Amino acid sequence: MDDSSQNVIPVARVKKGNKWIVVTSVNHPTEDVKRLSSFRDWNLVVVADTKTPIDWELEDVHFLSVEYQKTLPFSLVSSLPYKSYTRKNIGYLYAISQGAEWIYDTDDDNKPYGLGLNQFQFEDVVSGVRYQVKNSSERIILLHADSTSGLDIKFNKFAPPITLSVGRYSPWNSQNTLFHKTAFHTLFLPTTVSFRTTDIWRSFISQRIVHLSGLTVSFVPTNAVQFRNAHDYLKHFKDEKQVYEDAGKMIEFLDNWNCSMRVNVEDCMTLLAEVLVKNDLWGEKDSRLLSSFLEDLKSLGFQFPELITGNYEDPYISSSNETERNVNCRRINLEFELVDPKKSEEASITMAEKKISYFGYLDDWCNETGYFNLSRRFPSAKQLSKEHDDLFAVKQNKNSILIVVNNYPWKYGLGLIQRLYQPYFASVIFCGSWYPDQLIDQDNFTSIIDPINYIHMNPAEIHEGYIAYHCVTLVKEMRLNNVRGYFLMADDSVFNIWQRIDY
Repeated sequence: MDDSSQNVIPVARVKKGNKWIVVTSVNHPTEDVKRLSSFRDWNLVVVADTKTPIDWELEDVHFLSVEYQKTLPFSLVSSLPYKSYTRKNIGYLYAISQGAEWIYDTDDDNKPYGLGLNQFQFEDVVSGVRYQVKNSSERIILLHADSTSGLDIKFNKFAPPITLSVGRYSPWNSQNTLFHKTAFHTLFLPTTVSFRTTDIWRSFISQRIVHLSGLTVSFVPTNAVQFRNAHDYLKHFKDEKQVYEDAGKMIEFLDNWNCSMRVNVEDCMTLLAEVLVKNDLWGEKDSRLLSSFLEDLKSLGFQFPELITGNYEDPYISSSNETERNVNCRRINLEFELVDPKKSEEASITMAEKKISYFGYLDDWCNETGYFNLSRRFPSAKQLSKEHDDLFAVKQNKNSILIVVNNYPWKYGLGLIQRLYQPYFASVIFCGSWYPDQLIDQDNFTSIIDPINYIHMNPAEIHEGYIAYHCVTLVKEMRLNNVRGYFLMADDSVFNIWQRIDY
């Protein structure tokens, strides 16, 4: 930003730092807004509308009344409709004018919990998991969606942040999203689509725009909960109709659209706004409003990211060189069971059932080798769940990661290890040279259980097991959440998981 950001006089005390929160509200200060305003190193902007109480007041909050908005030097202000969620656009520009480098986009009925906003990473370069699909025709994904219903209602507390690769899209809304300054030009909320469509359309358009610069988006584990204000659910359902009907059309259009004839990101965005109108994906007014938004950004000294020229090569593509020891990105598979947070007791019993089932397979396997009656009597799943909930070692391990390493390419034995340990840990991750075509399933009792979590280290990297300790580093780099500890074991050893270890 340049000195032009000083042209907008703040309406409240500006806290130290460069992190800002933007909401719009037609209510008196809600409990969630009060909590947002209490964050020590975050400035809160509340954008008013004509229905907002005129006596709205909260200490240290940048409250932008309707009258105050008219005094702002942004060309966008006079053209935005009233009684519209999209007046939030004014809040974005105001925060940027005050030197914001991070903008947390949320609502007045959302409350961060757990790590909250600290769940986000604020470094320029971060490690983690990058999502790349095997099928190039798969362009849009729903992270953590239930395979049967498609609804995002279950989560796993250990799941890591996931970064999408360029060319992949996933919808997100304006209730719990963090923008870095390199993406401020994509903040614009369109006005000619419904209230329930505007932020979803923005999410798709934003991703296509940042892809022009080789940038993309990441999803962090759940860090906020919504306590909904009163809503007309039938009206909202009708407002969402366009999302259901045209999301596929939007993605197909964006994926096929290119900007090869323009020289910078601003020109590309202007062109995109025009062709969105021609394809009936938003109205002509939004094309004009986006131009105003971009002009306002430039007047504030915003620096647009560079446009990628030539053929784009993903710098984060997994290495295919199996003799290279200096590998940065590699193949992995990482899947977690989705858990309904309201049914933790039921999940514990389900896990106990899995333990009994897996032990049954091991019992059958031992019977085949001549060791009979390994287990004469199993407890019920409910009994086992209660007993294990009371065991210190088991309670510790279920929040820890077990890393199993192999000195040479995997061939067999993985299913046995899965049945021995998988139900007792947050995850069992196999680390070593992973070539699926070389795997051998010995029998039905110890065959591999899908999905299987693994990290690939080529033979040159793992060097006959001498560099196996690097597996711990690689798992740590995934940035799994809420993990208590990590255990590293060789695939030919036996881990006494019942032994108490204080850590």
